[in-house]
Formats: sequence, structure tokens, C-alpha cells
Amino acid sequence: MVNENVMTYREWVEDTAASLGSDGCTGVGAMYRFCCLEHDIFWRTGVMRDGTPITEAEANARFRSCIQRHSPFGWWSPLAWIRWLGVRFGGLHPSVNRDQGSGIGDRGSRRGYSNERPEEARRRIIAEVERAR
Repeated sequence: MVNENVMTYREWVEDTAASLGSDGCTGVGAMYRFCCLEHDIFWRTGVMRDGTPITEAEANARFRSCIQRHSPFGWWSPLAWIRWLGVRFGGLHPSVNRDQGSGIGDRGSRRGYSNERPEEARRRIIAEVERAR
């Protein structure tokens, strides 16, 4: 018997990104939108689905890797490298308002959750998804 209440990873990314107000790939084409949404979540919360902390560098590397996995060019995907360079060096990141201290890229608080432990972050993310439904 299949538990219908269990979200797939893709569903979790879509729901969580929506609850965080992500618009996907801000300022660029919508190619690899899923990768952009996943990156937004990691950037905005600083944690992965299971509550494991993720650094800015790790989030950016996962972003590049996600695009590479979905691209017909694989590791050589020009778009993966261009977008990675944009978030890595250009300070470009969708859905982040640096003036308000949101996102891990500002070296400040993560949306005001800088003292949050991974388990607290996981519970918060789940609660945000439930409220968005």
C-alpha cells in the first residue's frame, strides 16, 4: 500500500519554494526551473529537506550539478557554468533581498533564523509548506 501523504522530493521542492515566495529563475530563462527552486530553498533556509545545514558554496555547487544532470551536455553544460558563475561570483540570486538580510549569501541571518538549529529549520519548513496548502 502506498502512503499518499508522502511528498516526492520534487513535490517538496515545488511546495517549499512556493511557501518561501520563490519565483524560480529570476532574471533568466525558465530552463531548469526545478534547479532554481531547489537552490532558492537552500539559499533562503540554509538547510536541506532533512534539516542538514548547507553552506552557500554547497548550495551553489548543487545548483550547478542539478543543471548538469538535466542538460544534454552533462558536465560541459554552458548554462550550468554560467548560472553557477552568476550565483558564485556575481552575487546574483533569485528571490533574495539583501537589504532585509534574507538568504545565506549576505553572510548575515538566514531570513532571521541565524540561531536556528537544523531540527528547528526542518520543522519550520514543514510548517510553512502546510500553511501554503
